[in-house]
Amino acid sequence: MSNAVDLAFIEDTIYSWISSRNIVDNQKIFAEKPNIDRPIPPSITYDMLTLPAMIGSRDNISYSGTGDEMTVSGDRELTVSIKSYGEPAAQNISNLRESIELFSVQQIFQASNMAVRIVNPPSDISELLETGIEQRFNMDVIFGVTSIQTEDQGAVETVEIVDAEVKDATGATVQTINDTIEKP
Repeated sequence: MSNAVDLAFIEDTIYSWISSRNIVDNQKIFAEKPNIDRPIPPSITYDMLTLPAMIGSRDNISYSGTGDEMTVSGDRELTVSIKSYGEPAAQNISNLRESIELFSVQQIFQASNMAVRIVNPPSDISELLETGIEQRFNMDVIFGVTSIQTEDQGAVETVEIVDAEVKDATGATVQTINDTIEKP
């Protein structure tokens, strides 16, 4: 059975997009995780706020020509939060926001079967630290992804019929069948 949506691959794609813009040193781009140290600015973090969730009411189901493999596919949405820390946080998040329409960025997303659905406007989330106010900006992006799962259903090799009764119109048993049918 295959994975529906590869979360590590999605995180790698987000990292590739951010690093492709050269707005901060690649060592200052982090996936936001519990207990991560506060990044030293200027830096950028990204976090998957929601896991891929089904869009619509039903997935598509298809079977291979032999009928032993089933594929289930459907659209999913997930939200990624991106935060920029320290001067020039506003400019960095703005540059990321504006880069979404670039052909090179669209190629990064398309190679990962991702599409940008909604980009929420960047917001100022600056915070007071011991030494003053640290400039911080946040932007949430909703992505569409495709979930594709394939499973080998196996094939029926043998059907065994035990005491199957054939009845006439009056309900009387006219024949009892015991048989084994094997796949050729």
